[in-house]
Amino acid sequence: MRLPRFSITAALALLAAGCTSTSTTTLPLGVSGLHGVVQSGTHTVAGATVTLYAMGTSGSGKGAIALGRATTNAAGKFFIAYGNGHLAGKAYAIATGGNAGKGGNAAIGLSALVSTTADAASSVTINERSTVALAFALAQFTDE
Repeated sequence: MRLPRFSITAALALLAAGCTSTSTTTLPLGVSGLHGVVQSGTHTVAGATVTLYAMGTSGSGKGAIALGRATTNAAGKFFIAYGNGHLAGKAYAIATGGNAGKGGNAAIGLSALVSTTADAASSVTINERSTVALAFALAQFTDE
């Protein structure tokens, strides 16, 4: 099934809405990093586990590679340092659990697409909008 062009544009616009391009951390040669914040509604999510994955590149059904993991601080912010060896520029981050202001909630599950190329943003906001954009963009690759 081919998706209308406006739908793809809308998904990309939603994804871009969650990304910023500022970074101040200096990393060793051969190491990159991803800054970000996890939000739910208007609240930040403290104590969420954020995992960065490189998408599988060796064929259909091949697994993703976990590049790094971090826990969000009280302000919902995180930083993941990762080696450049496993990257093809396509990655995603998943945030699970945490506290959005009403106590711990293991049911929180949010995600975002992340570009890991040298000229791309090194910061991402993971929230409901980025989760919908990821699901929409990758829906064509799931079994019905």
